[in-house]
Amino acid sequence: MSIQVDNLHFNYGKTTVLGDITLQVTDGEIVSLVGPNGAGKSTLLKCMNRILKPSRGTVRVDGQDIRAMEMKRMARLFGYVPQTTISAFPATVFDTVLLGRRPYVGWTVGDEHREIVYDMLIKMDLDHLALRQFNALSGGEQQRALIARALVQEPRVLLLDEPTSNLDLKHQLEVLDHVVDIVKQKGVSVLMAIHDLNLAAQYSDRLVFLKKSRIVMSGTPAETLLPRTIRTVYDVDAIVNHDADHPHIVPRRVVKETPLQMVK
Repeated sequence: MSIQVDNLHFNYGKTTVLGDITLQVTDGEIVSLVGPNGAGKSTLLKCMNRILKPSRGTVRVDGQDIRAMEMKRMARLFGYVPQTTISAFPATVFDTVLLGRRPYVGWTVGDEHREIVYDMLIKMDLDHLALRQFNALSGGEQQRALIARALVQEPRVLLLDEPTSNLDLKHQLEVLDHVVDIVKQKGVSVLMAIHDLNLAAQYSDRLVFLKKSRIVMSGTPAETLLPRTIRTVYDVDAIVNHDADHPHIVPRRVVKETPLQMVK
């Protein structure tokens, strides 16, 4: 399923958060949005999911403008995992994940839906917490539950906002491995905002660098993760090594801010 973002702009009052964003994500592709805090990564994901309304520009899925889609169709197409969430009502982990099946159920929930949820809890190492209250979980456990909720939604497009931010090293790898498996099995398109450049290099087909509300570079990890890119986007001097065909970033020191320009 192809996603096309054309000339997307978003403003908070007079402040430009996104400026002239154009990008495409194709079937079975994992694209990571990377860049410093405040670059607009989370805002872009929210515009693509109709949580926020762009100032101008379009988002299309297989050529159809998402503004014309019914919400039920949106819910079947897009799975979204926010950075954080607050549950105002008590709910178990099982019921929280079960909410991901809402686009497919009527007034009652059949056994097949419960089986899908339980299988996902096992895959996400959450089955032993199924009856625990969601609000009683650690930040990392909550994050895995939210990812599980998005995955049982069986979306064609998966939008992940810092999916590994609260996870320990083991669960970072397990979660991203599972996302890759879903992509391979079902051809899901993934757009992921992530800060860890080494994880992005290992799990992404393509990286899109944002700085000061604009895209400054896009390409494969090997093409883009270069010392001059890190310096331009992050104002950091870094060494880039290559391990198992993936670039590995070793940051060295902060440097004076680099003027914003397209990285050549």
